[in-house]
Amino acid sequence: MTIDPELWAEALRIESALGDFTPIWVADRIGYLASIGDAAGAERYRAVAQAVARLVAGSGVA
Repeated sequence: MTIDPELWAEALRIESALGDFTPIWVADRIGYLASIGDAAGAERYRAVAQAVARLVAGSGVA
């Protein structure tokens, strides 16, 4: 699966700022966006979560 370069940049920025707290923050953000009815925003952060998971796993950008 190829991830949009903007999502990679966002995932890297969030991970750089939050470190080990990144997955918790992203999950919280998804929940918040879903709770206010922002389905598109929640979907975007689900994609960011996938990018973060690949970063943490060392799967790389490819």
